Amino acid sequence: MAEVFSVQQIKYEFLAYIKGLGGDFSDWYVGVAAQPERALFDEHRVRPDADPWIYKPALTSKATQTVLRYFRNNLHTDGGDAERVDDDATFVFMFRKGAGTMPAFSAPSTDGGA
Repeated sequence: MAEVFSVQQIKYEFLAYIKGLGGDFSDWYVGVAAQPERALFDEHRVRPDADPWIYKPALTSKATQTVLRYFRNNLHTDGGDAERVDDDATFVFMFRKGAGTMPAFSAPSTDGGA
C-alpha cells in the first residue's frame, strides 16, 4: 500500500509549503479529490511547471474533510466545500491561485442552462 499521511502531517506539509512560497492564505486553494492530478491540471487548470501545487494522500475521506475544514474555516483559504466530500476523495491538494487557474471549478450544467 502506498504511504498515506495523517491529518496533522498534511496540515504541517501544506503550512510549510505556504510559508516557503509566501502569500496570504487567501491566495491558496485547498481541495480534495479521488484523482488529484486530474483535479489540479484538468479541472483547475494549474500549470504543472509554472504554478505552485502539492497533494498528499490520506487514509480516508473523513481525514481529507478534516484537513479541508481546517484550511477553509481556520486559515480562510479558498477551496472546496468541506461538507460535500465524496467517499473516494482520499487526496488533499493545494495550489496558489494565479492568472490561468480556475479556483471556482464547477462541472458543466446538465439542465440546459435553465
